[in-house]
Amino acid sequence: MTTDLHFDCPHCNHQYVDDWEFLPANEMHNFNCESCKKPFWLQNKECQACTEESVFVWTTQPIKTDTDALICGSCGTSYHQPGSDKDVDLAE
Repeated sequence: MTTDLHFDCPHCNHQYVDDWEFLPANEMHNFNCESCKKPFWLQNKECQACTEESVFVWTTQPIKTDTDALICGSCGTSYHQPGSDKDVDLAE
């Protein structure tokens, strides 16, 4: 598990740091950048194989095929488990 999360706005590259890890893992989060004011989506995923976290950002709301394609940035394990009903709910 990481000690803090770093991610950038995909529009303007404004940097964010979540020192206290307030963003729950495996949930979709919608942000409006405090710098450029544009919306973006973020998902912090915790790998079941190596327990490391990877942060993914999108400029538009991701669809299921986007999130199904995610792999761990540390060990390369796919986050998608076909047939699993534990898929992350996308923002509505």
